[in-house]
Amino acid sequence: MRSAAARGAFLSSANNDPFGFTSNGRIDDDAWHYGVWFDPGTRAARIERELTRLTATGGVTVAQMQQLQLDTYNTLADDIVPVLTEAVGRVATDPALAMYRGDEALAGLHARLAA
Repeated sequence: MRSAAARGAFLSSANNDPFGFTSNGRIDDDAWHYGVWFDPGTRAARIERELTRLTATGGVTVAQMQQLQLDTYNTLADDIVPVLTEAVGRVATDPALAMYRGDEALAGLHARLAA
């Protein structure tokens, strides 16, 4: 784990899993129950990444913090969109995906997620 100094002088929280219980993808094997459906850390990771980027260039302005507060970027898209893009690219040639050929809803969904 990086030190606080390496990450910058800030704290953040975004309803993330404070104990790491969901890191294995399960909620039924923990020492005790403290809540349900916590974000596994993706929102906090986005905040940390953006604050680290902003603090590397100097002080953070109120306007930058307001923009970060309204940020809706979902880091799960970093993992999902490339897989979806590959699958959509194979629709025309992969027999297992034949049922999706000409599916405008799928093409529209891919375009919206990729954007």
